[in-house]
Amino acid sequence: SQQKTTTTTTTTMNDDSDDEDIHLMSIFAAVDSTINTILLADLETSPPRKKKHQCLSRSSRRDFNHSFATQMIYSDFLSPESLHGDAGFKSFFRISKCRFQRLLEDIGNSGIPFYSYCGNRSCSLEAKLLLPLKTLAYGVSYTAFSDYFHMSSTQSQEACHQFDLAMVKVYEKEYLKQPNPVELKQIFELHNTKHKFPGM
Repeated sequence: SQQKTTTTTTTTMNDDSDDEDIHLMSIFAAVDSTINTILLADLETSPPRKKKHQCLSRSSRRDFNHSFATQMIYSDFLSPESLHGDAGFKSFFRISKCRFQRLLEDIGNSGIPFYSYCGNRSCSLEAKLLLPLKTLAYGVSYTAFSDYFHMSSTQSQEACHQFDLAMVKVYEKEYLKQPNPVELKQIFELHNTKHKFPGM
């Protein structure tokens, strides 16, 4: 009878680690998107500050090799003979490689413009997803791993922002839906059974 009870709440709390990966990432993305919205609102209401902008000449701008970054990603993490293997991938990104492949397909087929074009002069879809996943996993700034993925500061920020929006858009109905009273009761019962901590 307990198994029947838990099956109706699969979309909210699932013992399967792979489903928990997507569930947690969806929640983190939704929270991060909300925080960014609040910060942007504060910036819009604050008085503008005068800054002296210094334009860099084309010769001093950094050239990013997106194709090389994609090769390194596959060599280190995604190919069958990758350097770090499946366990290493999950350790770095806090998500299994199998679950990431689903994420790659779901967001790649979502029709979101940011992920639709991945040409020679643009970051690969893999890089656009792995950079925000790694920043979420380590809780660091979006520029912390931009050198590995060959992204500028602006590209890294946009990748993290678009990832938040994409996670909400693609997985909202499955993982972020509002539970009804019956589902809430089942969630509390499941939590009490698993963690022995009533009332949380």
